[in-house]
Amino acid sequence: RRENPAEAVKVDRKLKDCWQQHRNLAVFDNTCTTFQSKVQSVVQFVLNQVAAANQPRKFYIQGDIEQCKRSFPKDVEFTEEIIEEIESSVGLLRAVSSLEQTRYYVREQKLVGDVVIEKTSKVGAKEFDGYRSIAADDGNEPTIKSSLHFTIDGIVWEIYYSDSAKAHVLLTYADANRDLARAMPTFLDYSEEIGPQDSDYPIGN
Repeated sequence: RRENPAEAVKVDRKLKDCWQQHRNLAVFDNTCTTFQSKVQSVVQFVLNQVAAANQPRKFYIQGDIEQCKRSFPKDVEFTEEIIEEIESSVGLLRAVSSLEQTRYYVREQKLVGDVVIEKTSKVGAKEFDGYRSIAADDGNEPTIKSSLHFTIDGIVWEIYYSDSAKAHVLLTYADANRDLARAMPTFLDYSEEIGPQDSDYPIGN
């Protein structure tokens, strides 16, 4: 820095005052024992902010997918996605259909040491049908799920059934600090937001 210690303190105070009202303000002082530990604190803060930004926001929904579809007003368009899943010897087979197109995936899990590594690969229709035939011969039955996707006030929403919660869920990846009041689908019967402290929060598909 160009400033002497006294000038540096003044600049830092002014800088802090300028950013005082920002919701993500964090101050890293010199209480850390080493510069490296200070750097690690900054890195961890950034990682936490990124994780929070990518955390979905969820609400429970009353009714099933068909009831939700009937609730949509004419000025809100939605896309329905049909998902077929079936366990097989090569992994979980997944066919995702929407807008008259179907995408096919195989999700494999491998144990590397003590760590389970998951890999999802996109495959062609012919290859997928071959895996599906083998799974059917093994007696595995497919499960069919559907989800709805729509946008309100620039916010993208999804409605799907959660196996872990045994309930339909309304989900968005909007920033945790964004006020969703204008973007909420008021034509649906939804719960209060499910917070991270809720035991049912880590809802999977």
